[in-house]
Amino acid sequence: MIRRERARLSQQRPAELLDAYFAYVEAHRTPTGCTFRDTTHRDIQQQGTRMLATILAQQPSWEDAGAAELEMATEVMRTGLIGLALWWQEHPGVTRPAVVAAAMRALSMASPRAAS
Repeated sequence: MIRRERARLSQQRPAELLDAYFAYVEAHRTPTGCTFRDTTHRDIQQQGTRMLATILAQQPSWEDAGAAELEMATEVMRTGLIGLALWWQEHPGVTRPAVVAAAMRALSMASPRAAS
């Protein structure tokens, strides 16, 4: 029972963070989509990577990961989320919950049920 609750909470926080990210994307859509292009400013990239690494390190399956492994994984997450934000700008009929669910499933590499 405790394991299930911990697993539920460990999935809930990332889902809430992804929802907040995509709420921001939704609120700041531009005709060209340039707002969410990957930045060439290394300090901004590093700040985003550090934030994602902190979140990832709190997940039970990543508690034993080293700094380099966390940084590599978060780079995959960061660039993937930027790509999904750009895709969503080209597909405005897709709902934010659907985008969040797809991101959760891709990031967890889980079934739809496990990712929601």
